[in-house]
Amino acid sequence: MALDASRINISHGMRAPHAEVDGAVILEAARIGDTLELIDTRLLESSSTLATLNARRLLVDGDLRIADLSATGSRFDLSQARVTGHSVIGPLNPEVPLPSTELMTLHLDSCQLDSLDLVDVLAEIDLEGTTVRRLYVHTDSPMRLSGLSYQDLAIGPTGDLREALAWLARDPAFIPQTYEQLAAFYSGQGREADAREVRLGARRLARAREPWLRRLPGLLSDSVAGYGYRPSRAFVWLLIFWLMMLGWDGRKVGTKRRCQRAPIRARAGRRVSTDHPSHRSSQPRLHTQLGDH
Repeated sequence: MALDASRINISHGMRAPHAEVDGAVILEAARIGDTLELIDTRLLESSSTLATLNARRLLVDGDLRIADLSATGSRFDLSQARVTGHSVIGPLNPEVPLPSTELMTLHLDSCQLDSLDLVDVLAEIDLEGTTVRRLYVHTDSPMRLSGLSYQDLAIGPTGDLREALAWLARDPAFIPQTYEQLAAFYSGQGREADAREVRLGARRLARAREPWLRRLPGLLSDSVAGYGYRPSRAFVWLLIFWLMMLGWDGRKVGTKRRCQRAPIRARAGRRVSTDHPSHRSSQPRLHTQLGDH
């Protein structure tokens, strides 16, 4: 039997620790005046057409904690939810193994959240169109990120650039806006080098999706200067070109000098022959002058 609390309006919190519900939990359009907790709870909903947790348009004026939740169903729907406090979701695990081609789905699209922690959520997570002030992601699950907006971000245990790029790559679709959002975040943090790397990665991914002939100008721009995000590479190419031209000019000068010296050596090494007509004509004059003396 499902637990149906749709459109409920309570001024206090709602907690269900260590509970077991034989059916779905329905909190659609509910209004909770304080913390909502589903901790160490089992949801035994076998229907594949219904959401195991249906909390669409949920309003929580406090914290939201969904942790150590296991379920036989595969859909958790909190789309369009609004939470004024801190939201923590995970760990979230299937009660029984799902087929290899199927993942649990966690819908958090079009939500308005103050902060959100996603920890060990074994599901495909939809964050499309969600606005969150602070986002912390510590899960390797695929995510849909189109239209996601955040002010503060922490990805993985270290939060470095490599983990952030891997997070974006887990989106099945390539969305340039998500890369620009991350680059703008890094720029706001004063991490301009990381921002350039994010934009460079986006350009390369966009190029990889083009027909091979249209990739050639991008390949040239990338190899020369990294699309302008790595200007030092252009300086290296310019230096290499200058050295090559300097070596070419040096070979031309050396060849010219050798060509100029070659006739001089030939004239210097030539032996004078007395059989030459000019020498024969001068010999009688020498004898005549000697005979007069």
